[in-house]
Amino acid sequence: MVVAKANAGGAATSCFRTAKPLPSLVTVLGLGYFGWVVFWPEAIPYQSLGPLGPFTQYLLEHHHTLLHSWYWLAWLIHVGESLYAIVLCKSLGGVLRNRPSLGISLLQFP
Repeated sequence: MVVAKANAGGAATSCFRTAKPLPSLVTVLGLGYFGWVVFWPEAIPYQSLGPLGPFTQYLLEHHHTLLHSWYWLAWLIHVGESLYAIVLCKSLGGVLRNRPSLGISLLQFP
């Protein structure tokens, strides 16, 4: 952190790196499936999902309120970490002044 503040120009440009595709894909698919389960459970083809189908059906039948709460908690955590990243980069030298769309994309795609 001390080095980053001393070399604000060099450290600030490396504040954000391109995300690796696999973790991003897992996050998008996971939150997409989670939203599908929470908001449209009648549209899920449980028999076509293999072992995930009966497990999802069990969770919906016995823990629907918990699933709903955890869905919103997951989004809250992702938005919180995006806001934290914006604040951190501003304190490291203002990377977002050079890339205004970066802050917007952080909030849209946690």
